Amino acid sequence: MKIKTKGLARTTNLACLIAVVLLAKPCFASDAVTLQLRLPKGFKAKTTAIATNNQTASVSPPPAHATTDEDEHTYTSKYEYAATKEYLIECVDVDTAGVMTVRETITATKLTIKNGDAISIEYDSRDKANPTQPLSVYFAAHINNPLTYRISPSGIVLKVIGADAWAEKIEARMKKARRTQKVSQPSPDPKKEKAMLLDRAKYSRPVAVLRFYPTSPVKTGHTWVTPSLCSGKVCPPLDVSSVTWTLQSVSDGVARLKYTAKSRPAKPTLPGKTVLDSSIKSDGTCEMQIDLRTGLSLSSKSMAETTKHLVFTRDGSDKQETSKQSGTITRNAKTTFLNNATHSTSGSSAKIAPSVNE
Repeated sequence: MKIKTKGLARTTNLACLIAVVLLAKPCFASDAVTLQLRLPKGFKAKTTAIATNNQTASVSPPPAHATTDEDEHTYTSKYEYAATKEYLIECVDVDTAGVMTVRETITATKLTIKNGDAISIEYDSRDKANPTQPLSVYFAAHINNPLTYRISPSGIVLKVIGADAWAEKIEARMKKARRTQKVSQPSPDPKKEKAMLLDRAKYSRPVAVLRFYPTSPVKTGHTWVTPSLCSGKVCPPLDVSSVTWTLQSVSDGVARLKYTAKSRPAKPTLPGKTVLDSSIKSDGTCEMQIDLRTGLSLSSKSMAETTKHLVFTRDGSDKQETSKQSGTITRNAKTTFLNNATHSTSGSSAKIAPSVNE
């Protein structure tokens, strides 16, 4: 009697193959992660950003009527800046290509600025009894004045919606505050003021600096390069052409990133001066935690150390002057999810629960 085993063998082999596929650990899919911005419509979050900037500058010979150091040949000044800002981030729409319309609003600001003995400013938007000081109307004009962005999943700002109207509203608020509060503050050039506002809107606000996503899935230890996160017009110490990121680890739905950046700008140009020699550098580092569900930064810590040395002459003079500056800039931020917005992908949906960062 003959027993047909050919079909049985095929069935057995197929079953084994299926078992191997099902049981085997994927070599790539489980290790690589996709980092993209995926905010669902209706998503809300609060970001608290803390920034400090401490600089020491010395000039030789000293300016006229300046208080000099012990050697009487050098004038030294210190600049201190500390600010805490709270932002409300809302995703108001998502199109079929995944492009998000995100509204960002500064809801509170508290800051101090000291520049030697010349300037001392304290401002707290929540302090109704806060005395009027120079520049306070500028900071107050930004509160509860939302700005809307169109952002791609790769974190690129495609459009700032209503940017001109936003800047004009700030200018109108400042003019009104000067009149009603009788602030003796010189009005800046309107065109320059508007250009500065738009630069800051495009390069320095939390939603505008999400350009750190890689173009493809990455594994732990992988590095990738992105454009600089900051415009030199807004924060010169971080003015670098590109930034190299590294995925350090992934666990519990959070990706941990780190970057290091070095800037060695060319010889600067100074209005009314001729630069004879210069040495400028800035070394920065940043550590960031990314929520894999939304791609939003949960927390970040960055620091940049800067040094600048210039030798120059003023127009119409052959007398050489020396300027030295060094300092440290820090920026820390934390984000809290405020609602249970639904994120839909390929017909399925998942709730994004509120999260509180310790």
